[in-house]
Amino acid sequence: MWSVAALALWRRLPELAARLSGTLRVVLRDGDYLLSWPVVAALAPPLALLLGLLLGAVHPGPVFSSSLAVVLVLAAVAGTGAALGCLALVGYAVGDLALHRHAGVGHPYGASVVDTLLRTDAAALDTYLVLAGLVVVAPLVATAVRQRGQRLVRPGTTRLAIGFVLAAVVQALLAYLWGQAAAYLIRPVWSFWNAAPDAGPIGILQHDGGWIALVTVLAVAGRGALTLLAQRHPASPASPPHLRFRMPRRWPWPVPVALRAAVFTLLLSGLTGTAPGAAVVFALLVGLGALRYRVVPALESYVRVVDRVPLVLRVLACCLVAYLLAVVVVRPAVSRGTTSFLPVLVAVLPPLLLAAFLFPARFPDGAGGAR
Repeated sequence: MWSVAALALWRRLPELAARLSGTLRVVLRDGDYLLSWPVVAALAPPLALLLGLLLGAVHPGPVFSSSLAVVLVLAAVAGTGAALGCLALVGYAVGDLALHRHAGVGHPYGASVVDTLLRTDAAALDTYLVLAGLVVVAPLVATAVRQRGQRLVRPGTTRLAIGFVLAAVVQALLAYLWGQAAAYLIRPVWSFWNAAPDAGPIGILQHDGGWIALVTVLAVAGRGALTLLAQRHPASPASPPHLRFRMPRRWPWPVPVALRAAVFTLLLSGLTGTAPGAAVVFALLVGLGALRYRVVPALESYVRVVDRVPLVLRVLACCLVAYLLAVVVVRPAVSRGTTSFLPVLVAVLPPLLLAAFLFPARFPDGAGGAR
């Protein structure tokens, strides 16, 4: 019974999810080392979902960062893999949106249904996107880096140890940087109601990032130990499941471009501050998306040359440009006490433009979609 339930959660569910998104399939399988213990594999997903639901319902304040303990628990779950982190995020979103009392926090009592939808619920959605960076994106990136690094080492315990040391460093660094960025990205909880941000939730993310990174390191180390045990005692289900993997039907390319632009515009809404500013950001992101998906791929000779450049070098180039612009443009603006979004926009656009040329994506004519 436990083996059947475990295989359904870690094999069948991801294949069903692949009909919507290939990326979602990868997320829901990140952590399937637990299949070596069918009972644990069957119980861990619903427990992660329930834990997230509980945290979303009872956390203090208007946002997850109102309590350092909540953030640390979610960081620990993320250390076990993106799948459990994703389920905890879904549970948290349901608990926060449906069960947590938002009235009176960051906005007045007695607000209309429309105001609540456009301000409270939209701001809550923004916080869920921010939280996804910690519990889904960070472990997924760490797993990808670990797998690439392990290819350079011969199979064995040393290979596994090196891989998880690399993963722990990467995920802890991402968790720390996430805390610094999230402090600004959760501002819509207050700014959508023209209220001043609460220093408490923001300060926790800015000043306690080291604790978030430490918990992440310990959780990833625990995952490494469990993975080693799983390799020594591989799962042996009574009957392997019959699975059929099918990629989702491709959408016309403007659809994913517009959707991604909308998501990132909402994510940056804590920095834009105004509706006209958000409209400008959305238009610029749509333009960059069209450039990456349609214009640059048409330059076939250029794409072949770029493909020969190692992925790490291309990522480092974008990071270096972003860092230099942050130092040259954003830091002086912050020192002057400016509240304008223009310095951030000037610092963000060049790295995104460079990424459009360094990471071109090709779609068939009239089609496109997220892999």
